[in-house]
Amino acid sequence: MSEIILKIPVASLRELLRAAQVALDEHHQRPMNNNGGAAPGADTRHDEPWTHKQRRFVYRLAQQLGHEGEAAKNFIRLSLRLDPDQEPTRAEASTLIDRLKSEVGMNGNGAHRESA
Repeated sequence: MSEIILKIPVASLRELLRAAQVALDEHHQRPMNNNGGAAPGADTRHDEPWTHKQRRFVYRLAQQLGHEGEAAKNFIRLSLRLDPDQEPTRAEASTLIDRLKSEVGMNGNGAHRESA
């Protein structure tokens, strides 16, 4: 059996791997609601840890309520009654997002509500 050696530039290899990851992500993607959680009727995985998108959004909302850094982390943990080493589930994060959006005055699509 003969051996073939291919020389692929690193940039090309990175792009190929990035495209493969995108394709894989799209394959495993399921319908999501506005909070980064599963949409009604979708294959739900409520017990899985919160998503990166949910985490970013929760921290942004906490910041808008005046909680930053370690204070934001404690605020989230206390809001969800979590142990210090416990991560929120997707369902818990989605519920918290809905509550925090209401507290900061956001409508369903993430925009701030206009005063009447």
